[in-house]
Amino acid sequence: MARGGDSLLRRLLRDRAAFPAAIVLSVMLFAGICAPWIVPQDSNDPGELELWDSLRPPIWSLSDDDEPQRAEGIVYLLGTDDQGRDMLSAILLGLRVSLLVGFSVVAISSVTGTTLGIIAGYVGGRVEMIIMRIADITLSFPSILVALFILSLWKEGGLERVIIAICSVRWVAYARTSRGCTLSEKEKDYVTAARALGQRPIKIMFRHIFPNVLSPLAIIAAVEIAMVIMLEATLSFLGVGTPITEPSLGMLIKNGYEDLLSGNWWITVFPGLALVALVFSINVLVDWLRDTLNPHLAAAAGARQRAE
Repeated sequence: MARGGDSLLRRLLRDRAAFPAAIVLSVMLFAGICAPWIVPQDSNDPGELELWDSLRPPIWSLSDDDEPQRAEGIVYLLGTDDQGRDMLSAILLGLRVSLLVGFSVVAISSVTGTTLGIIAGYVGGRVEMIIMRIADITLSFPSILVALFILSLWKEGGLERVIIAICSVRWVAYARTSRGCTLSEKEKDYVTAARALGQRPIKIMFRHIFPNVLSPLAIIAAVEIAMVIMLEATLSFLGVGTPITEPSLGMLIKNGYEDLLSGNWWITVFPGLALVALVFSINVLVDWLRDTLNPHLAAAAGARQRAE
């Protein structure tokens, strides 16, 4: 994976785009995971909100007559929304929800899609036809429309309904990729030898074939995290995503959308910037990882760097 004693970490540290993206993503992951313990205000608890603190601008936009903080001592660095929620606290808690949805969907859909794809590729016949026709039908509709349809039928519930709705449309990429890799791997000598030794098909599929199809699936999973976060944000912006008691970044953007033209720009802009930074840093790291792990692309990138 690395040439001339170069480690993957060393390559990352030298990359002018991937290294800053890794720092941004690491900070956002830490902030999202630790949000309940580091936020100055639990913005999801109505008991901690004060309406007279609503619509305060960011601290650098305060006039001489404005109070930068309330009696409890919370400094509203990024201002407040129309409910008196501290925007910094709301963004960190919303980031936690967006990351939770993104990683949960990728975990569930990758396991489901990979399992179905390996079974379809190895077993073949009618089983393969049924699985792949379902995948083709799912792909024939935009993901957001299928998710909207499922969520419109399932109106009660919390985050689990959003996770299941998105999983129902995002498993296909794993299924198609794992099926294609399995079709190639099952004709190789090590699979033939395993069959000759009398090993059961399920053992051959998941002990021998699965490790050899894992690399492309890992790249797909990394790409899918950003796509799932954006899809969830779109659903929440449309009002059918995460519940109001657990707002994600998409719902925070929606909450401030109507106030955007009234001068209260920070309610939408700051959650939007957080979402862009999260998705952009993931995409930059995925592109770097894909180029680094692909020997042909890595060689071309090394030649370009030496030429510069």
